[in-house]
Amino acid sequence: MFLRNNEDLLSIYLPNVLTIGSNFLASNSKLKNAYLPKLEIIDDNFLYHNKAMLNIELPSVLEIKNSFMCNNIFLKNIIIPNVLKIGDNFLSCNRAIESISIPTVQKIGDYFLANDRLLNDVHLPKVKSIGSFFLYYNQLLQSISLDEVMFIGHDFLHSNQRLKEFKAENLVSVKNNFLFSNINLEDISLPKFTEYCNGFLNSNVALKNNIVLDNNGLHMKGDLSEKS
Repeated sequence: MFLRNNEDLLSIYLPNVLTIGSNFLASNSKLKNAYLPKLEIIDDNFLYHNKAMLNIELPSVLEIKNSFMCNNIFLKNIIIPNVLKIGDNFLSCNRAIESISIPTVQKIGDYFLANDRLLNDVHLPKVKSIGSFFLYYNQLLQSISLDEVMFIGHDFLHSNQRLKEFKAENLVSVKNNFLFSNINLEDISLPKFTEYCNGFLNSNVALKNNIVLDNNGLHMKGDLSEKS
C-alpha cells in the first residue's frame, strides 16, 4: 500500500526498484509522472484509479499482475516494450486510450482493456493465450489480427459493435460466446479452427450463413481455401 490515497504527490522517481507490491500509488488523484526505469515485476492494483496521469513508460517490465492502472480515465499513452505476461483487468475502464501496441506479450488474463470506449487500434503480434472478456464492450475497434494466438477464453470481443474483420491464423478452438453480439462483422478467417461453441457469432445471422467450417478451418464461402 505504498503511498496509497496520497492527495499531494505529483511525481515519483525510483531509479533502481525492480519489483513492486500490491496497491502501489493507488488512488493518487494528482500524480502525473512516475519514473521507474528498472522495474521488472508489478503486483496487483498498480496506480489504480489515478485521475491525472496521461502517459507512462515502463521499459524493463516483464510481468504485470492484476488490475494494472484500472480506472485511469485520462491515460492516453503507455509504453511497455518488453512485457511477456499480463494479468486480469489490464487498463480496464480507461476512457482516453485510442491505440495500444504490446509487441512481446505472450499471455493475457481476463478483461483485457474491457470498457475502453475510445480504443480503435490493438497490436499484439506475439500473444498466444488470451483470457475471458477480451476487449469486452469496445465500441470503435473495426479490425484485429492475432497471428500467434492459439487459446481464447469465453466472451471474446463480446459486444464490439463496429468490428468488421477478424483473423487468427493459429486459433484452434474458442469458448462460449465467441464474438457474441458483433452485428457488423463481415470477414472472418480461422484456418486452423476445428469446432463451434455455444453462442458462436450470436446475433450475426448474415455472417453465420456465409461461412464454412471444413478441412480448411473456418472461412468465408467462395474463398480460395474452399477450392484448394
